[in-house]
Amino acid sequence: MTSINLRSMSPEEFESFCTANKEDFAKQRAVTDYLSLEESKSVVEDKYKKLLPEGQATPGHYFFKGEVAGKPVGDGWIFVDASTGESFLYMIQVEPSQRGKGFGKLLLAALELHAQKLGSRVLWLNVFEDNHTARRLYESSGYRVATLHLNKRLSG
Repeated sequence: MTSINLRSMSPEEFESFCTANKEDFAKQRAVTDYLSLEESKSVVEDKYKKLLPEGQATPGHYFFKGEVAGKPVGDGWIFVDASTGESFLYMIQVEPSQRGKGFGKLLLAALELHAQKLGSRVLWLNVFEDNHTARRLYESSGYRVATLHLNKRLSG
């Protein structure tokens, strides 16, 4: 049976991870929030500054590389609040060349286990409605819809 190892991202990996994720998140938010890409990039940059005031060293945030047989297959970012017993999955992604091999499910399970070891009893996440691959992964891993956010463009 294939197993996955989580290791902390190096500072260089963290910077690359954040740069790529800010870009992707800004593109998604531009569509869902009815913003121009430039407006969305500014919003996302502000969110990251507030969320990670100490960057990779921000307490409670964990950034991992998932490796199988010593080779990177994906990344994960979770926040763990042991005082509430809740965690939040900010990001999980599988390397494009490694998709469709079950590594997403392994990576998700490893992140869940890490959160659980740190005192979490529940792991929350958000997923964009049109991200069908991620939704299938979460549903097949036992996640359920707990809240549902809707929006409507009111002007412009």
